Amino acid sequence: MKTLTCILTVLLLLSAAPSSSEKKARRGSVTVHAWFYYPNAGAVMGICAFPIWMPQAHVWGDTSVSINCPSSSAVVDVTEGQTVSCTVAVGLKTNILASYPIVVDADNIGAGSIDLIIPR
Repeated sequence: MKTLTCILTVLLLLSAAPSSSEKKARRGSVTVHAWFYYPNAGAVMGICAFPIWMPQAHVWGDTSVSINCPSSSAVVDVTEGQTVSCTVAVGLKTNILASYPIVVDADNIGAGSIDLIIPR
């Protein structure tokens, strides 16, 4: 009887303890908007306003998604802490421009969007 009580007590304690103290990273969809920035004019324009090739949003180490024109945006599936950037080919198809990378935080997932800026 004493052994059975001991086993039941251990099972009760194990079931009450959390299996992991780690916080799970949030995962969800984020809308990515890609922009060209012209510092001399102080203007920001959607990338699809220009003749471009292969506009893509990149989730580093995971996937690449084509950016939709004329909206200059794409929806990507990300986890909190992943890095997102975009690239576009202009002029010659070998002239690739890239945005500054952005690390996704909890505010971006679900309700938010990310603006990726490509300096010109």
